[in-house]
Amino acid sequence: MTADLLSRARAGNPEAFGQLIEPYRYHLQLHCYRILGSVADAEDAVQETLLSAWESTEESVTSALKRARATLRRQLSGAGEREQPPTPGCAAERELVERFTRAFEAKDVHAIVGLLTEDVWLSMPPIPLEWQGRDLAGRFLTATAIGPIGRRLIATRANGQPAFGIYVRDPRAPVLHATGLLVLTLAGDRICAMTRFDTSMLAYFGLPRILPD
Repeated sequence: MTADLLSRARAGNPEAFGQLIEPYRYHLQLHCYRILGSVADAEDAVQETLLSAWESTEESVTSALKRARATLRRQLSGAGEREQPPTPGCAAERELVERFTRAFEAKDVHAIVGLLTEDVWLSMPPIPLEWQGRDLAGRFLTATAIGPIGRRLIATRANGQPAFGIYVRDPRAPVLHATGLLVLTLAGDRICAMTRFDTSMLAYFGLPRILPD
């Protein structure tokens, strides 16, 4: 991947975007298959996710203007800095984490989005794509997080931040399979960033690949 390719993709060049995401398509489809349990549904979810990513590049100018206006309003009101995260382990943090866990395990995208800041960031390293804002976050979560297979979050911490091992139920056996690690960045009583890592990170947090259900 070159800087020129990334720049052209961000500018709305479809050929550059295709070259940029192609090496990651298989990993996205595998991730969606583990959640949805269907090859066809996984392919549909990948297509929707990539469409959201593509539309976000076309909407970059509009998004930039919206962010600029929001920043100006914050500066004029004297609230230009992001709120500090709650103290680790405090009641406010525990309540936010519990609300997120309930919403995520219930596959309630509307409730999850309600916990996010307006300018929330979603990312999935090493995939070089990011989604910003509640609207894109909701579309991304709808495309990738909703499926017939139940899920469970196992709480941990990463760099002092709330984090979770993500597990999905095996439809054919009483076990749960890990699909990744999710790290939350908090601002006040909201979530300002969600970063998902693949299963290679689980061992660093003492999380197994398989759990009994």
